[in-house]
Amino acid sequence: MTADQIREAYAEGRRDFYYVVADGEDFSNIDLTGASLLGASLVETSFQHAQLTNVQLKMANLTGAFLVGAGINGI
Repeated sequence: MTADQIREAYAEGRRDFYYVVADGEDFSNIDLTGASLLGASLVETSFQHAQLTNVQLKMANLTGAFLVGAGINGI
């Protein structure tokens, strides 16, 4: 799934992004508050200055992810 597809689905109210593959995507400045990225593949993905409050990242692969300035606290 691309960052744009996830942004659009989130804006439409979707919060479950279980096992999505979004390797190398740019999620800079995105607000994904309350989303679930359970088991997602997010290798070398940029979350610079993203809002990731209460985002479930259990079993997600964040190898090489860029999280500088991201607001993260989890459930």
